[in-house]
Amino acid sequence: MRTWSVSVVLLLAVVACHREPSLRVFHGHGVVKGLGADQKSVRIAHDDIPGFMQAMTMEFAVKDPAILAGIRPEGEVNFTLELTADSLYLVQIEPLSGNKEAAVPQEEEPGVAEDEADNKPEEVSTEFVPYPAPDFILTDQDGQPLTLSGLRGKIIVMDFIFTHCPGPCPILSLKFSRLQQQLGDRLGKKVMLLSITIDPRRDVPEVLKAYAQRYQANFAGWKFLTGTTRDILLVATAYGADYQASMEGVIDHRLLTCVIDQEGTVVKEFAGVNHTVEDLMAEIERVLANYM
Repeated sequence: MRTWSVSVVLLLAVVACHREPSLRVFHGHGVVKGLGADQKSVRIAHDDIPGFMQAMTMEFAVKDPAILAGIRPEGEVNFTLELTADSLYLVQIEPLSGNKEAAVPQEEEPGVAEDEADNKPEEVSTEFVPYPAPDFILTDQDGQPLTLSGLRGKIIVMDFIFTHCPGPCPILSLKFSRLQQQLGDRLGKKVMLLSITIDPRRDVPEVLKAYAQRYQANFAGWKFLTGTTRDILLVATAYGADYQASMEGVIDHRLLTCVIDQEGTVVKEFAGVNHTVEDLMAEIERVLANYM
């Protein structure tokens, strides 16, 4: 009985060691720079977040859009983030004194509402529209040139990262690591994964290769790309993965993952980090089915 009890304790300890990292909570302070068009995200220029990331400007997805009610651009806020191995959400946001926008009810004048409705500008659609993927030539983790057009005939799943990124980029890279496992022998043959750095000054090929090995990247189907500052800026801008950098590193960037079909068209975009590996696989399967 004693031996059995010890064995159970050891087994439970092993299982505990292999569990996914638990939920981590971080608190920050910053200034709101804008709200997402869908009211499901907020862009904040934040100070250093202790234990998580240095000061920068980032767009955070919110778990509950209702918490953004009354939040206005340029307002100073305190906020709370929840981080797991797969997600990053802003779960609380508190405007500091005098920074919350009050809702002021307005009385409609007789006969005005209809006229105003007629003169309202048409709403701009935020629905994604596929577009031709801009070509590029960059350098991979082995110092070899790679062109996007040279991969024509394969599905490309492409994200924008940097190796000194404290939280969001590792989440994206972990998703790619899991995705390559699910792809099996289709990786490299039918599907290619590309991770493009937005910090080319520091992320030279050797640095990217070391970073890739942390995620057990199979270089036959997952390439890590860098280039000159000008090259990277042009590529990131062309795909809408805008960023800003200083001598200290990246200070503002948009998290974006693109899916490019076999004919070179961007057919899907995933903003942020909260899409799942299953979301990526579903899109890959859809594109594969349409190409057959």
